Amino acid sequence: MSRIIDYLNRQSKTVIILLGIMLVGLVGFLDYITGPEISTSVFYLLPIAMVTLFADSITGLVFSVTCAAIWLINDMSDQSAYSSVFIPYWNALVRLGIFLIVTYILHILKRESHFARRDYLTGVSNRRYFEEAGTKILNQHPFTIAYIDLDNFKDINDRYSHHTGNVLLCTVADAISDNVREADMVARLGGDEFAILLPQTAQSEFQVIIQRVKDGVLEAMKKNNWPVTLSIGAVTFAAMPDSIIGAIKKADKLMYAVKNNGKNALKHEMIK
Repeated sequence: MSRIIDYLNRQSKTVIILLGIMLVGLVGFLDYITGPEISTSVFYLLPIAMVTLFADSITGLVFSVTCAAIWLINDMSDQSAYSSVFIPYWNALVRLGIFLIVTYILHILKRESHFARRDYLTGVSNRRYFEEAGTKILNQHPFTIAYIDLDNFKDINDRYSHHTGNVLLCTVADAISDNVREADMVARLGGDEFAILLPQTAQSEFQVIIQRVKDGVLEAMKKNNWPVTLSIGAVTFAAMPDSIIGAIKKADKLMYAVKNNGKNALKHEMIK
């Protein structure tokens, strides 16, 4: 099951919708040829759940209506005797109601799962999800972890306001995210500390990416007249570390070495 979920997570919305259409067609065909004696109702929930979770909730609603309509058409084509001509339509509304309830529940679960992985303020990943993702790529070395601390952030809160500080944190998160690769992960680990996870990234590749990140963040700070710079500690692991938490601590230690030696610099090490 986990392999199926991983596969669907990697697919585009268009591919998910096409797979959903194929499933609806297959279930509708089975419903038609088996007739009323064998129920296939539960199988209509498969394409509905798939597009809701891996595409979006609006598409899930469309599929719910479509599946209820196909079920109604199959009922009508069966020419079964009902005590009233309205019964097939009533049944269709009940089925539609069930599909919509399931779609809504999946939408809520998906939203809660999303926010459980995100920093409430900046929208980037939180520490917990960062550690989970890092654990999964431990054997994909070389990989690099960069630990970033904002220099003079406390002065921003003191001179302006905490609201300005929050705006600054969001600006930094956006600037970092805009200057890393799609495969990289950006997280806010707490306060004014951020981290970047760069899978399958050697030292030379990291230097290019981190320079781009520094330039992007400092340009955003300059535009807003915020006297904030970056202290960065980074470790490239050519061999698998014992744990992702230990790997983060190594990068954190390098970052503090930068803070204690004048700030606004990068300290990078390779661990073989």
